[in-house]
Amino acid sequence: MHLPTRSRASAAALAAALLVALSPAPAQGAARPYAAIDLGTLGGATSAAFAMNDAGQVVGISQTAAGQAHAFLWSAGRMTDLGTLPGGTYSVAVDINAGGLVVGNASDAAGVQHAVAWDRGRIIDLGHLGGGDGSVVAVNDRGQEEHAFRWHDGVMQDLGTLGGPGSRATAINDRGAVVGFAAVADQVNRPFLWRAGVMTDLTGRGLTADDDLSDINDRGELAGTRSGRAMLFR
Repeated sequence: MHLPTRSRASAAALAAALLVALSPAPAQGAARPYAAIDLGTLGGATSAAFAMNDAGQVVGISQTAAGQAHAFLWSAGRMTDLGTLPGGTYSVAVDINAGGLVVGNASDAAGVQHAVAWDRGRIIDLGHLGGGDGSVVAVNDRGQEEHAFRWHDGVMQDLGTLGGPGSRATAINDRGAVVGFAAVADQVNRPFLWRAGVMTDLTGRGLTADDDLSDINDRGELAGTRSGRAMLFR
């Protein structure tokens, strides 16, 4: 079963995750107990949850009875198969926003991976940039998705690079700012911030080339990893 990555260091953590349900909020300072709820599968043996919204809807990937890996949406106690592109055999859902818009990846009949979105159960092919595979790793509450591109209102916008051959986005906030890592001319990846059409190399701006950014909030604060330690950049 293929599994998506949210950043270079997080694939194993994502693949191992199965959701625990939210319990009523405890008194301040108290340790909150959790009740584990098995969300089930799409007929196969395994499933994994990758994201949820504040309404408690969960998305991820599950093995089907036919042995394929399909994206799912779990809502109100029911797991729904989100399907694939026509002729495809693989899909995965990696994020869901407050409005229930789901994003992820799906294969076509030729086995090529496309970035996709599911809007009220309808799959939308977001394509890919310049051939090869496409992928989405996050969506904000305004419905903007990204992975070396930002997709909004049906338009795919290439975020570019820092002068090298490629880039990868890892998170987007509700203001449309994107973080990730991109190659410079020597093909070394460096952390970037993309905002208002400009990609900025954050190396030397309080970050190093080895810093791995995983998220950005609406205040512009960054979360990530440096030398095996969780970091907050503010």
